[in-house]
Amino acid sequence: MKYPSAQFLVTAQGMRDLERIAMAQGQVTGRTLMERAGRAVVDEITAWAACKLAIVLCGPGNNGGDGYAIARLLLEQGADVQVYSWGDPATLPPDARANYDRWCALGTVTPLELTDLAELHKALVRGPMFQTFCVDSLFGIGLNRPLPEKLQRLFQMMSNPEADFAQGNFKPFWGVAVDVPSGLCADSGRALGAVFPADLTVTFHRYKTSHALAQGPQLCGDIRLADIGLAGPDRVSPKDQIQTIGLDQGKLVSLPPKQYGRGRHKYDYGSILVLTGGSGKTGAARLAATAALRIGAGVVTLGVPMDAWAEVAGQITDIMMCAIDTPEDLKRVLARDTRINTVLIGPGFGVGAKARDMIRVAQQAGRALVLDADALTSLVGHMDQLGDGERVVLTPHMGEFRRLFPDHHAAAVTQSASGGYSLIDAARDITGKAHTTLVIKDKNTIVSCVGLAKIYAPVSREFDTPWLSTAGAGDVLAGFVAGLIAQGVPPYEAAQTAVFLHAQCARHFGAGLIASDLAHALPQVLQALAAARKIS
Repeated sequence: MKYPSAQFLVTAQGMRDLERIAMAQGQVTGRTLMERAGRAVVDEITAWAACKLAIVLCGPGNNGGDGYAIARLLLEQGADVQVYSWGDPATLPPDARANYDRWCALGTVTPLELTDLAELHKALVRGPMFQTFCVDSLFGIGLNRPLPEKLQRLFQMMSNPEADFAQGNFKPFWGVAVDVPSGLCADSGRALGAVFPADLTVTFHRYKTSHALAQGPQLCGDIRLADIGLAGPDRVSPKDQIQTIGLDQGKLVSLPPKQYGRGRHKYDYGSILVLTGGSGKTGAARLAATAALRIGAGVVTLGVPMDAWAEVAGQITDIMMCAIDTPEDLKRVLARDTRINTVLIGPGFGVGAKARDMIRVAQQAGRALVLDADALTSLVGHMDQLGDGERVVLTPHMGEFRRLFPDHHAAAVTQSASGGYSLIDAARDITGKAHTTLVIKDKNTIVSCVGLAKIYAPVSREFDTPWLSTAGAGDVLAGFVAGLIAQGVPPYEAAQTAVFLHAQCARHFGAGLIASDLAHALPQVLQALAAARKIS
């Protein structure tokens, strides 16, 4: 089994800092970086398809300098190259101006401001089919406001080529973005209006946060990372580099303590209570309970209402049962069995005051809490009930996140105004105040605690896990988190590890996955990880 190597995402400011440090240390010059970036883009284009016609759109900054280098290199390979500029070339930064001058010795530059967009679009859709490339080297990571109206009109036309191309509803050309598609906020992943329609995005040194957040993954197309020689330490502030959840220099994430044989008795590995819903609504809790047991919890008990007792009893073997109908029942169970150290509430439980009362009882009893699904919806408007949630883990999907934290959701996801406030910033802000551990389940999953944040971001499609889009997958993740906490793993580390293992189980099983397969795949994943650790 192959696992992703250590990596982090970087903000626009972080990338500028990396380049500045490299140039200050004499590792590289700005002109060399542009040449390497241009070569990397051309290499990816030629690996994609033979390029017969290239239309290169160059902006007013260093991203435009990359574009002029790309145009020259494509011309050297025999492509027909047309270059269009936005802004006054006289104001280009020195390195970009040098590449502009080198291109002008070979070909012409047409101002986009003066171009008939219909004619430009016609050149694209009538070029050699699937051997025509449009390279977006306009604004890259520096954009934090909507594009000029004319560029937005061009991108809208390019996104809907069927209006001018009669052979079907598809683009007969490839869109290639340099670093990030113009019109996409490089930090938040939000579209700031119309966005260049990229089929391929070539980025440099580190993936940017926009490649993993909000609309970024779907707007960037296939994302390729190129090495442009920024060697040396990655000295970027914690705010500007976001660590990804995975392997770090050959060392594993926090594997369950049971891997190391620390205890000899089942209660050495924790005891978990998972509350179920009523009759016909117990499946989600059973999924979570099985996951907690598989990840190493010593004892897992389902708290079952009497009307669902027979239903649950007929479905379980390794999991225990106790009768819990009311908050008073829960209080008695927790008082009687002090070995229960973790309570999971939410999957299939039901929404309302009863869920909030169960949460209150578990918290007052001093147990660690994992809250998912219906428990989260029940807390909408009542988040202050959690108080200092140091031993609380919340696992919302994006709909639940929006209901729980509407202002943060709006600022990070739905607003298209200027600014780079991202879902990662929102997670840091929320957990910095509430002291809970927050697991935001989106295209890529963010784990945050007390202002810290990490992300499971399989930016490369090789590590993507589309099979997790199945009912019950989130219940299994909640069970993994609870199972690790019960074994003594701190909540933030437990959440990171659970997210990683959850994804690896999906990758291991592959197509055809349903939620119950995740826990069954876990032993093979843990064995593979243990073997990799011994090798390293």
